[in-house]
Amino acid sequence: MRVLLVTHVAPPHIGGVESVVAMEAAAFRDAGHEVVWVTSDAGGDGTPLPEDARLRVVRVRAWHLLERWFGIAYPLFSPLLPLVLWREVGRADLVHVHGLVFPGSPLAALFARLRGRRCLCTDHGGLLQYPSRIATGLLRVLMATMGRVTARSAHKLIALNHDVEALLARLAGTAAKVQFLPNPVDVAMFQPPTMKQRRAARERLGWDDRPRVLCVSRLLPHKGVDVLLAAQHPAFELVFCGPGDDAMRQHIRAGGATCLDPRPREQILALYHASDVFALPSHNEGFPVVIQEALACGLPVVTSDLPAYAPYRGTPGLHLCEPEPNAVQRRILHLLAQGREPAGRRQERDQERARWLDRLLAEGAA
Repeated sequence: MRVLLVTHVAPPHIGGVESVVAMEAAAFRDAGHEVVWVTSDAGGDGTPLPEDARLRVVRVRAWHLLERWFGIAYPLFSPLLPLVLWREVGRADLVHVHGLVFPGSPLAALFARLRGRRCLCTDHGGLLQYPSRIATGLLRVLMATMGRVTARSAHKLIALNHDVEALLARLAGTAAKVQFLPNPVDVAMFQPPTMKQRRAARERLGWDDRPRVLCVSRLLPHKGVDVLLAAQHPAFELVFCGPGDDAMRQHIRAGGATCLDPRPREQILALYHASDVFALPSHNEGFPVVIQEALACGLPVVTSDLPAYAPYRGTPGLHLCEPEPNAVQRRILHLLAQGREPAGRRQERDQERARWLDRLLAEGAA
């Protein structure tokens, strides 16, 4: 089978969607399928995609002004995008678009419908709230127009939380083709550390015995940066890692926390192994893949108690709380007092991927 993946950005650009779709591409390749990935020409500091005979990446020229100026990764593609998508959709057996309103999504979904190709769509964020009312309003206009075209053209819609489920059902005009399906995790890479691995990771980072609370994300206000800065306590050191502008980095350092440059996923693994608690009191999320990676590494996670996260309640190691400084600080101190659990049972990557792929490809939304 030839699978066409369509995204706004791809590695080495750093972000959760990029990591998830790279895992999806690997899962399809491992299952013997051929993958074509159409995306923009965005660069970044992450790990480049591997060279593989079963993976062809088509990068379409785009302008990245919105990300450069406002931190919003929304590429403005060149006029070649429709021509590229028409050609690649015609060659594909299955089309999977990520995001409802990126320029390639409605085009690929509509072309798939016109050319008789099955199309899946995963939306990772839903109706985000930006600091700018204008940006938030524009997103709602895009959802009502481009998002509706994508949702109605696709044969199956994938949601990561309850809010996105409701949004997809509303845009599609039916809940029948909406499925809740959490993102996969690369459990071959993200595994609980042994005590020896944990000590080695802390030594490489130059960390002493003081507990570290880690936040890996894009350094944007909606990720809860100010909540974490206000939740600091002498009992731990707060460590941020991720892409962000100079002003935000200065703000974090002025607030008394450590701010590390973005780095490839292989180096993020050392941060998960070395840290004591992972904290991300964010909003505007589907369900961040960094939370799933931290949990896979046996790291206790503190994140926002949102109604959208109801399907994840009861997940071992996941602690939901009110995203305000006192509540976050209390939960972190409680987890530090408990200490990290010993390394748990290591998961099998092939079984994890196969189960996720089976559910993704299943007919209907059951």
